[in-house]
Amino acid sequence: YKRQPFFILFPLLTSLGAQFVFGYRELGKKGALEAYMYEAFGGAVSGIFLFILFSTGASNSLIVIVASIITLIPLLAEKKRYIFFACIFISLLFFSGDIENRTKALEWSGWKGYSFVECSQSKYGNIVVMRSEGQISVYDNGILFMSTKPAEFKEDVVHIPMLEHSSPEYVLIVGGGIESGIREALKYGSYVDYVTLDPKLIEISEKYLGKIKSEKVRIIAMDGRAWIKNADRRYDVVIINMPDPSNAQINRYYTVEFYREVKAIMREKGVILTKLSSSTVYMSEEMKERNSLIYSTLKRVFRNVLVVPGDTMYMVASDRELVTSPEELYRRMVERNVSSYFVNLPYLRIKFYRPYMEYTMKNLFETREINSDLKPSGYYYTLKLWLRGFSSKFVNYTLYFLFSLSIILIFISARGFKEIFSSISIFWIGFSEMAVQFILVILFQSLYGYVYLWIVAISSFTMLGIGVGAYSGKRIKKPIHTSLCLFSIYMFLLPIAIDFSFPYLFIFLSFFSGLFPGIVFSASIKIEKDVGALYYISDLIGGSLGSLLVAITLIPKFGIESCSIGFAGISLFLFAIARFVKCD
Repeated sequence: YKRQPFFILFPLLTSLGAQFVFGYRELGKKGALEAYMYEAFGGAVSGIFLFILFSTGASNSLIVIVASIITLIPLLAEKKRYIFFACIFISLLFFSGDIENRTKALEWSGWKGYSFVECSQSKYGNIVVMRSEGQISVYDNGILFMSTKPAEFKEDVVHIPMLEHSSPEYVLIVGGGIESGIREALKYGSYVDYVTLDPKLIEISEKYLGKIKSEKVRIIAMDGRAWIKNADRRYDVVIINMPDPSNAQINRYYTVEFYREVKAIMREKGVILTKLSSSTVYMSEEMKERNSLIYSTLKRVFRNVLVVPGDTMYMVASDRELVTSPEELYRRMVERNVSSYFVNLPYLRIKFYRPYMEYTMKNLFETREINSDLKPSGYYYTLKLWLRGFSSKFVNYTLYFLFSLSIILIFISARGFKEIFSSISIFWIGFSEMAVQFILVILFQSLYGYVYLWIVAISSFTMLGIGVGAYSGKRIKKPIHTSLCLFSIYMFLLPIAIDFSFPYLFIFLSFFSGLFPGIVFSASIKIEKDVGALYYISDLIGGSLGSLLVAITLIPKFGIESCSIGFAGISLFLFAIARFVKCD
């Protein structure tokens, strides 16, 4: 079932790639450039249209229906030739009324012991509800958001930090599902703020778990990090109940900048808890690296970090001394008249068992490297942990091999130096363009929180920039020189945007980043005729490898600033070659 998206998308994307070749052959001598512009402008218009649909909360079913109708319009002009294809799309329209539940039920059907319950679409992502032996699990964009069992996890994630504080009055819980600790925190008489991004997740959680009715509880539908930046109160206990940092979106809750933001809204004796998957028996090298990275990041902000071992490792941090005695923690629990099914004296003795704690601390070490917004190493090490069955070096070398192979294929396919240089320039600009889009997404979500809907806007205006660049490229003197030079300046200045940016600046940045590949493609077509397919392939291969290398290795390992400077340097090098060989 994990491969189903590939089998669904591969025929569609293959046909879209073939359409470019067919299109420019039909359009004649200037067909390659015109087809490239039409594709870019079409992508921009459809992206803006999709942005509007998502903003209004449109479902996948409605989007499929609209896309099918738009596709049918040109097909109807070719009455007999495309009647078969028209029938297929009409059938799609007929069955698309329940397409979300049908496709998700198929996608999740491979989970043994689980049955599909329902799915729901919001502007922040896709929500799937599964059932297994009476247990309800809710997945948000494929990541477990909450489950009705086991109760043990829901209790200790709250009781451990609450007992570490002498008198917790105000508590903030970020993520993890409504059931994950609100009722436990209320046992201390505390005021509880629960924050999660998607109101649809709150609705589904209340549907299966019941609504919490208390004047001391505020349920806030907002990005957790955005709330922390603008919180209207200070907290004694902050519980970051997020999954492992498996992607850039979640990694934001494990960075040094985030921990500083949390510290700014904590009271004098405040306590923060964060958690990671771990083990008390064996920790692989990859797990040691990842957990040590987050531990070192916490230590940069808080004076004391207490590590509570287990399959889920809790890191409790504060600027005051923390309690490691299970007897003292249980005494506080009794003194406050707090009852718990799982968390009792024997349980606390196991969690704070000295040999387990010593083993865990032995496998943690302070590193010079820290997890930050501009260098999100956390999800890189989590990826290494997931791929521990393979060699992480093997994965990196495979990506670098594909990069080198692409360059070699361009040399083999091209005819003459100018054609080779033009293909490599287009390849590099396409590679860098995907890097820019990824950087913009990282910067945007670091500053403003969720990015799900804005990805559509960033991509749309990038395509608009590509179309405008392709249209204007033939009117610019020495376009390859100009675009490579300006692109290098753009990459040098890009990291500075984080210091004084506002949301809509990212729209302009994405638009201007799209101008460069459009200009280079247009100029290359003007120089060498009948090579539209080669240049188009170079652009697509560069973009696909750029998205893989930049997201998986380059940004997490070297950081946004270093990568931007590196891309600028390579662009300047190509600019120098362009001037030397006088390619345009």
